Amino acid sequence: MVKVNLEIFLPALVELVDFRDFPWDKIDQAFTAKWQERTIASKGEPMIVEASIYDVIIGAKKGKREAIGLLDFFNKLFEELVDNLTPPEKVLVRSSVKSMLKALDSKYLNFVGEIGVLNNMIKSGGYRLNAIEQILQNGKSVDFKFTKTINGEIIMVEVVNIHLDADRVENNITAIDKFLTNKLAVKMADKKQNLTINEDIHLVPVLWGGWENIRIYSNYFRNNKLSLSFAVEPIAYLQYNNRENYFEHHFKTVSHLFDKD
Repeated sequence: MVKVNLEIFLPALVELVDFRDFPWDKIDQAFTAKWQERTIASKGEPMIVEASIYDVIIGAKKGKREAIGLLDFFNKLFEELVDNLTPPEKVLVRSSVKSMLKALDSKYLNFVGEIGVLNNMIKSGGYRLNAIEQILQNGKSVDFKFTKTINGEIIMVEVVNIHLDADRVENNITAIDKFLTNKLAVKMADKKQNLTINEDIHLVPVLWGGWENIRIYSNYFRNNKLSLSFAVEPIAYLQYNNRENYFEHHFKTVSHLFDKD
């Protein structure tokens, strides 16, 4: 059932990944068990759950425009990957897509963030993908290993997905700077722990949250920059739509998300 729904709602994903060895039965069983667990926990009352990609598909089936729009974004993302990745690169990306499909909660967005960053870098024409989950000399891993097309230089990229808590987002320059700087510095320190070889590692933050909170960060980065040399301006997702089911998707640096407003 899961595979059938993906073929209907995310055909580009199915085209991108060779699913012949994918454990569809186990995914179906895991989702059914998760659904039953929720049913028991809810005791017949409405409850808030962490939505997986399968919940988004269910929402689209029910005609929810937000879910329909999100699936439209996912499908366009995978369409671009189908067009822009080389055959060897497509083989590498399969592991990320499969991990996304195995996530039965909101953590699937972490893999969407990684795949979205990969797509942006490939589309730029400046990079080719060498490896996913590249193992470093200290035994830790980074999400991607790229070669710069201009000079053959190797760089490592780690995507840092940040899920904004609407109740804790502060519209305050000092608070935003402290929050991001601390989070990214801790991430880099972990990756470089006991690393004796100087690896060129870059962090790419991806922000997930409601548009009101994303706008706060957009306004911040219109006038400020991160003080960390190893981290770039965060990327975030924003959707424009109308009542005719027209969707316009933006997954780019947060300071430019609201340029058309």
